[in-house]
Amino acid sequence: MVYAFIIPLGSGTNSQAETLAAAHGIQWCLQHDFKKIILEINSELLTKWLSHKIKPPWSLQQHISPLINTISQLEFF
Repeated sequence: MVYAFIIPLGSGTNSQAETLAAAHGIQWCLQHDFKKIILEINSELLTKWLSHKIKPPWSLQQHISPLINTISQLEFF
């Protein structure tokens, strides 16, 4: 393990919290020049959204799209 964190996300759904936490962790990795990432999450939905197996709900698309763009900058995900 390289990085574990806790951040205040305010109110929202569990899916929103998982998405924002994943985005935070991946951004941290990029800021510290980690380009090969294994992201461990417990959200099967987020996994499917990021692998394009299913579309995210419209309410989370504003968070998922930038996250997918960030992931595309990585050497391994």
